[in-house]
Amino acid sequence: MTLLDIALKNVTRDWRTYILHFVNCLFSVTVFFLFCSLALHPRMSSISMASTLGLLTTLAEAVVAVFAVGFVSYSQGCFLKARSAQFGLLMLIGMSKRQRRRLVLAEGGVIAAAALAGGLAA
Repeated sequence: MTLLDIALKNVTRDWRTYILHFVNCLFSVTVFFLFCSLALHPRMSSISMASTLGLLTTLAEAVVAVFAVGFVSYSQGCFLKARSAQFGLLMLIGMSKRQRRRLVLAEGGVIAAAALAGGLAA
């Protein structure tokens, strides 16, 4: 059984814990791609970056990007804090810190892939 198999089983078995994190990631991805698709619209290319509207668009793009990264980071922190008891149990059965990090990364990859697919579809 590989680490990815364990991560997939964790996600499907304990889906209630993962669903909030998934929804947060999905919301961030949807907002970011919605703004990017509006900012890259062909009619927006006629706006000069030196104009007020161009500067506001650039500022809004930076704010949306910071919001998306911050929201996902905060969600990940809360998610890991809620799972601290599970991590303690994994330490008791002999899982190393490196293996736990890889497990969290694999679970995050599964959530991120699903949120990215859902966000692009939305």
